[in-house]
Formats: sequence, structure tokens, C-alpha cells
Amino acid sequence: MATLDYISSMGLRVILKTEKNLKQKGGNVVLTNLQPQIEKVFEIVNTLPSFTIFKDASEMDAYLDKMQKKALEDD
Repeated sequence: MATLDYISSMGLRVILKTEKNLKQKGGNVVLTNLQPQIEKVFEIVNTLPSFTIFKDASEMDAYLDKMQKKALEDD
């Protein structure tokens, strides 16, 4: 993932769905070389409560976009 500099909610869904499918079959997903802003998104997702806090995918995308830009500015 070294060249990935942005991830949307759709990208997250693909990775999380893949992880779920692999776990059901005894496998797992390993991510390497995450850029700081991508790592921040995964940290955020892991801390989200189990209920929905975004009204729709576009709201989630806007939030993730803001967080990734902030992570880049902080570095």
C-alpha cells in the first residue's frame, strides 16, 4: 500500500469485506507500508462504535477526506 495516498469509504468496504470473507475461511488480511493518512483512517474505523454515526457514504467520505488531509498536515 506504499503508493496509496487516499482511501474512500468504498475502498474501506472492499478491504473490510475481504477481511471478513477470509476470516470465515481461516485466513486474514495483512496491510503493509501504509501512508500516515491511510493508517489514520484505519485507526478511526477501529474506534468507531458499532452503530452508524454517518448519515450516508458521502458524509463518511467527507469526514475521511478531512482526517486524511489533517494527518498529512500534521506530519
